[in-house]
Amino acid sequence: MADMIASGELTPEQAAVHPFRSVITRALGMESRAFIDRVARDLLPGDRLLLCSDGLTTMLSDAEVAALLSRGDAAGAAAALVEAANRAGGVDNISVVVVDLPR
Repeated sequence: MADMIASGELTPEQAAVHPFRSVITRALGMESRAFIDRVARDLLPGDRLLLCSDGLTTMLSDAEVAALLSRGDAAGAAAALVEAANRAGGVDNISVVVVDLPR
């Protein structure tokens, strides 16, 4: 879905309810060669990064994720995100990594 959002085929709101929103389009280990998405971003000291599975993003809104992500240290924010997604139903595996860049 992210590819379709990026290309303008779907809005984020349409993608959230699309019947194929949970279809796996890429996975490591399925082919002998992995295609990796690379994105360049300017990061600053003190920035916080979130790497997560759709088990988090399908259970919480972007605003909820942002609010929880801004709290406490990286480990505490990750735990709060997983807990909130589980409270919201936790219907899929929830993987979360939060990384704080050194100041």
